[in-house]
Amino acid sequence: ESVDQALDIKVTNFDLAMLGNLADIAAYQPQGEVNGVITVRNVYKGVQLQTKLVADHVMFGTDTIGTVNVFGGYDAQKEIVSLDPQSGIYKDGSSLQATGSISLDSNNNQLLSGVVRFDNADVSWIRPLVSDLLSKMSGKMNGTINIGGSARQPDVNGSVKLTGAAT
Repeated sequence: ESVDQALDIKVTNFDLAMLGNLADIAAYQPQGEVNGVITVRNVYKGVQLQTKLVADHVMFGTDTIGTVNVFGGYDAQKEIVSLDPQSGIYKDGSSLQATGSISLDSNNNQLLSGVVRFDNADVSWIRPLVSDLLSKMSGKMNGTINIGGSARQPDVNGSVKLTGAAT
């Protein structure tokens, strides 16, 4: 007899500063709070996670990021992470949305399928990733990046327009 068992973990007012210590990103000085649900399935035969998490008032140091949604899943047996279309960063009518699936196993031939859309997205949102190169970036990004291929041979293409750029 097979019974679909699930464990729902309710996340309420989780301080992102604590996540900084857990995920080794404390140097970025994350701030904000996370609310939502993490559902865990198949604990004994290939864990699967589903997330519906919303982080509000997100900041990295003095940079205001906005609201970050992480809606998606993880299949441990297949080593695949998926993001639903609601996933992304949102602030004052601007957004960076990500959707699709990606394998974490570089030897996996699972096809990748993803799209990242920038709609008047603030360049400062990526500053923590490139802070050693450009510490005072500004500007807006618009465009789409498509991700295909496989984990072994990813295929990334698209076009992003940067306006009002300054450093």
